[in-house]
Formats: sequence, C-alpha cells, structure tokens
Amino acid sequence: MLVDEIEKMIDNISRSTIKEKRKTPDLHEIKKLYHACGNYDMDGVDLAFSEIEKMDYEEDTELVEWLKENIIRMNFAEISLRLKERYGDSLNDG
Repeated sequence: MLVDEIEKMIDNISRSTIKEKRKTPDLHEIKKLYHACGNYDMDGVDLAFSEIEKMDYEEDTELVEWLKENIIRMNFAEISLRLKERYGDSLNDG
C-alpha cells in the first residue's frame, strides 16, 4: 500500500539523519578549522566544518552554530580569534 511505503521512506530518512552525539567538538577538527581560517583556505574550512557538523554535541552547541553563521559570512579572522580564546595554546600542539 502507498501509505506503508511512504511511512517506510520517512522512517529510513529519520534514521539516516540521526547524528552521533559527543560531549564537545573534536579538537583535531577544531585545529584544522583554526589553521584553515588563518590561511583563508576555504576548502580547508569547508572540510573541517563538515566534519564538526556531522555530530551533535552536549556542550559547545552555541559555538558550532556561531561557527556556521560566520563561515557563511567568511569571517575567518573572527573565527580564528574566538577559537584561540576558547582553546588557547592547544590549537598549536602537533
């Protein structure tokens, strides 16, 4: 029946859009984003942020939304500054 098929499609879509939940964004991806912003590397920014955005977070959800808005506006200097304020010297490690 058509209704059953539609319900199956909706269920499959719902399951495929559920994101893994983590406590905070991965520092490795934050570092990549920070350095890409510092180099005005749009491809690097897109790659790093797409990895960050694949997850849902218990903490720093407002930071992820802020990053998304500022990436769209290409506010790379502001992003670098905010990440440096938030993560400090850990951005420069290995």
